[in-house]
Amino acid sequence: EKARSLYQIELIILNEEWLIAGKYAVWWAKMTGIPCLHLAHSTALTQYYMVHSLFLSNKIAIFGERDAENLYDLGLEKNRLRITGNPAWDVYPFLKENAAAVKNMVYEKYRLNPDLPLILCGSTWDSHGSAKFRKEDNPYVASINLFVATYKKLADSEVRANFLIKDRSANQVYGEQVFDEAIAKLGITRDSLFYAWDDTESLIVSAAVVISIASNLSIEAMIAGTPAIDLSGSSPVFEADSGILSVNHDPAQLANGCE
Repeated sequence: EKARSLYQIELIILNEEWLIAGKYAVWWAKMTGIPCLHLAHSTALTQYYMVHSLFLSNKIAIFGERDAENLYDLGLEKNRLRITGNPAWDVYPFLKENAAAVKNMVYEKYRLNPDLPLILCGSTWDSHGSAKFRKEDNPYVASINLFVATYKKLADSEVRANFLIKDRSANQVYGEQVFDEAIAKLGITRDSLFYAWDDTESLIVSAAVVISIASNLSIEAMIAGTPAIDLSGSSPVFEADSGILSVNHDPAQLANGCE
């Protein structure tokens, strides 16, 4: 109410409306008659469920028809949806045209071995919404452990590559600690194992393969022309003919997929 008294608020724009800040903002806007625009922050690869199935914003801007199908299943009216594409991905044609220079920048910045290909692993998001936080069965911690174990499998098989775990910026406060703990547990050193949370697009263009878990990173990899592996396991989120390899959460299977 203080903000409303100080400013003429005519529209609220959010990229999620399920966590505390976003949900309260939308509820407050609905109570005061201020319209809300929800800008999707990703393409929905699975059905919306539980808390994510509630959309209160007046309009929802989505990337494409695939998102629309999920929202129609929830009963959302067609006139509430606007298909806009994702302007953030428009950078890929430029990066692909300058792939050699982009790769040189990436390899120099992260001190990668220029004679080895790059295997890029994208972590999942830690919502901090579970009592399992920082436990072995926490999905985020499990993803880092899986990637590090896969690196060891490849190294033991004498498959040499730059193996980089690209974390999410929201995890960076503690992410590298999780990474170091996973390394220490398996008794390995960093050598060709790297950790980062920046330069997503440049890393994807520079990689030989991109690995992620039901993530839009696989879509970005397709745009960039980079092979992709999805770790959705027995419930794949991509069609069989999409060109994306789907494997289980198993270091041996993932290592075989990389090879």
